[in-house]
Amino acid sequence: MKSIKLIYTLIGATIVLILANSVFFFNQFYHNDKNYSSAKKAYRTIEYTNQLQSTLLKAELAQSNFFISNDSRYLRAYELAGPRVQSTYKTLLSLENSHAVQVPRLKKLYQLINTRLQIVTRAVELQKSGQREKADTILKSVEGNAVNEDIRDIANEIKAEENNFLEARNAAIDRWSLRLQLFSIISNWILLVVVVSALITIIRNRQQIETLFSQIGKKNDLLETQKGELEAVSQNLIKQNAELERFAYVASHDLRSPAVNQTALLGLYDVARSDEERAELIFHMKELANSLTIKLDDLIEALRSNLNSKDLYEILSFEEVYHTVSATLSADILESKAHIECDFNEAPQIYFPKSYLESIVQNLLSNAIKYRHPDREPEIKLKTYKSGKYTCFKISDNGLGIDMEKNSDNVFGMYKTFHKDHDSKGIGLYITKAQVLALGGTIDVDSTPNVGTTFTICV
Repeated sequence: MKSIKLIYTLIGATIVLILANSVFFFNQFYHNDKNYSSAKKAYRTIEYTNQLQSTLLKAELAQSNFFISNDSRYLRAYELAGPRVQSTYKTLLSLENSHAVQVPRLKKLYQLINTRLQIVTRAVELQKSGQREKADTILKSVEGNAVNEDIRDIANEIKAEENNFLEARNAAIDRWSLRLQLFSIISNWILLVVVVSALITIIRNRQQIETLFSQIGKKNDLLETQKGELEAVSQNLIKQNAELERFAYVASHDLRSPAVNQTALLGLYDVARSDEERAELIFHMKELANSLTIKLDDLIEALRSNLNSKDLYEILSFEEVYHTVSATLSADILESKAHIECDFNEAPQIYFPKSYLESIVQNLLSNAIKYRHPDREPEIKLKTYKSGKYTCFKISDNGLGIDMEKNSDNVFGMYKTFHKDHDSKGIGLYITKAQVLALGGTIDVDSTPNVGTTFTICV
C-alpha cells in the first residue's frame, strides 16, 4: 500500500515538474516575442531616420546637379523631398509617440531638415534667376553648414538611443535563455532523484518501476528536444542576421556603382558633340541597365539561397563576368580613359557563385579606376591562372597605391580609407575579403605609393 502511494506521489511530482517546465518555456517564448517586437520597432526607427537623411541628401544632390547642368529635370528628387520628409517623419512619430527622449529629438531633426530644405530652396530660386554667386554663398554659409552638422548629430543621437535599446533587448533574451537552461538542468536532476528514490523504495515492483522509468525518459527526451529546438532557433537567428547584414552591405555597395555610372553617362550625353557620341553613350546606358537588372536578380537569388548550397554555384566565364562588370563601370572607364588588358587564357573558367564573383571583380576594378594617379592614364591588367588546386585572379594597376608599412593591418578593415580626396566609404575591400573568406579562399595585396597596387585572390 505504501509503495502504491509512493508511486502516485512520484508520478504527481513528475507531472508538476513537467507543468512547471512548460509554464517556464511559454513564459520564455512570451518574453522573447515581446523583445523581438520591441527590437523590430527600434530597427524601423533607425531605418526611417536613415531615410530622412537620405531624402535630404538626394535633394541636395539634385540641387547640385541642377547647378552644374542647369537642367531642371534634376530637380525632381528635390521637389519630392518635402512630402517624403513629412511622410517619414509622421511614421517615426507613430513609432516613438510614447518615448519621452526620442520625440523631442525627432521634432528637432524634422525642424532642422526643413530648415536645410529652405536653404536649398532659396539657392535653387537664385540659380533659376541667374544669381549663381548668391546661391553658392547661401549653400556654403556658416548657417547652412551648422544645420547639416546639427542634423547629423541629432540623427546619430536617435540611432544611438535605439542601438542601446537593442543591446538591452538582446541582453534580456540572453538572460531568459540562461534561466531556461538552468531550469532544465535543475528539473532534470530532480527527475533523476525521483527515479532513484523510486528504485530504492519499490524495487520489488519491477513492472511498475519499468513503466515509471519509461514515462520519465520520454518526458526527459521532450525537455531535451525543447532545449535543442531553442538553441537551434537561436543559432539560426544569429546566422540569418549575419547573412542579412552582409547582404545589405553587398547590395548597397555594389548597386551604388551602377547608379553613379548611370548618372555619369547621362552627364556625358548632355555634353556630347555628335550623334555618334550620343549613340555610343546610349549603347552603354542600355548595357548598364541590362547589367543592373541581372545583378538585382542575382542578389535576390543569393538572398533566397544558402551560401553553402551547391545550387548557388555555377561554372562562370571570366570573360563574360568582366564584360558584365565593364558595362556597369562604362562611365568610369570612358571618363578616366582607362586602358584595361585582360588575360584569361590560363584559367578561363571557375566554379563560383555568380553574384559574389561579379561583386569581387567590380569592387577591385572600380577601385583601380577611382584611385588612379592624376599624372597618368590608368593602366589596369586582369589575369587568371592555376596554382595547384586553386584558381587565382590577379588585378594590377598603376594608381596611387597604399602605404603598406602604415596600413598593412587595415587594408581590408571596415570604413578604412587611405586617400582623403576621394569619395569612398571604406566598405568595398571589406566586403571583398568577407566574400572570399566565406568561400574558403585567400586574398593578398601588394602596393607601393605612387606606383600601383596588385590584388591576388585564390579559391
